[in-house]
Amino acid sequence: MPCKGNSRSYMDFVVPAMKDVKSLESPPASLPKAVMAVSLALFANRRRVKPLLAKAAKQYAKALQQINEALRHPERALEDETLATIIILGLFEV
Repeated sequence: MPCKGNSRSYMDFVVPAMKDVKSLESPPASLPKAVMAVSLALFANRRRVKPLLAKAAKQYAKALQQINEALRHPERALEDETLATIIILGLFEV
């Protein structure tokens, strides 16, 4: 996705996708967990806070479990949230 205006990221879809999540605490809401996992990992690595890496890994595991469940359902597999979650989870691996 090309950058527009002052945008510095190709991740502009994340905030609108998270706003579309019906409830951030609902079981199928894998996107918030993926964002939290990546955020915790980034913070833990930048600030050298090792205990946060374990929390990041737990959030990653929960998001991965939920995204695997979503991929088993034909309707949920095609949702924007599912694609956004997979892209965000890819950042955790980097």
